[in-house]
Amino acid sequence: MEHASRKELAAAYKTKKQVGGVYCIVNDTDGRCLLKYTADLAGAKNRFDFAKATGRSTEIKLTDYWGDGSSFSFSVVDTLEKKEDWDDKRFIREVRLLAEIWKENLDKNWY
Repeated sequence: MEHASRKELAAAYKTKKQVGGVYCIVNDTDGRCLLKYTADLAGAKNRFDFAKATGRSTEIKLTDYWGDGSSFSFSVVDTLEKKEDWDDKRFIREVRLLAEIWKENLDKNWY
């Protein structure tokens, strides 16, 4: 990789907006849902996809129900973009609050 392109990639990474959010891992068989929150929604989706591809749940609460993972889906509930004046702690606090609000308002069968 050329030195200039590494610099460009680093600059692009630094300017990329961080998007967190609330998501559910849904058991499509029984409708139960594991509500989670994260500061990196894309990373959470990648971990879920990897878990399905390998047939191994990364969530301890789902281990007994996972099987090969084919009956589970990933559903984004809400997203939140990190504001420029927020540090990481503030951002995760805001995402956690968003998850608490959704858990109160969603009528779901939870894990």
